[in-house]
Amino acid sequence: MKLKNIFLFTASFILLLAAACKKEAYKPVNEISNKTLELEGDWKVTKVILSDLDAIESNFPYKELDVTNTAPFTTSTLKLVKASDTGGTFTSSAGTAPFFLPLSAGSWELDDPNSPTTLTIKGAASTFELPLGSLVLLKTKELQFKILKKLDGVSVIAYTYFLTKS
Repeated sequence: MKLKNIFLFTASFILLLAAACKKEAYKPVNEISNKTLELEGDWKVTKVILSDLDAIESNFPYKELDVTNTAPFTTSTLKLVKASDTGGTFTSSAGTAPFFLPLSAGSWELDDPNSPTTLTIKGAASTFELPLGSLVLLKTKELQFKILKKLDGVSVIAYTYFLTKS
């Protein structure tokens, strides 16, 4: 009798396990999207952070400074127009800020349309590479990029621009 109970218990346990195992259909974690579609539009500067790269490297106490209100950077705008899967044309205006982008008009392109790390702007005679911030921000209509100032070929100052899509 005891052996029969053990056999029934084992058989019912195996049947329960077999019934519980079934194939599940998983949804894709993240669809790959072309970021040029999310970059296209009118952007307005909302914040500018000045970073001393030498101070950051040396771990000095004063590394960054919010200069948004020091100069009227919030009047600066950027318009990106998509022309292809990797870029298009742009126009920018510093507004009443002392400086913004080094070019006021030209073309722009991404190093990778699905997962870009650099936004390259080109004018008639010059090209500038702007390192991009987090791509997650594009979902909330925010853009972040840096403009690096160099001395003897070494980056010493970084201006991090935060923009919001209008």
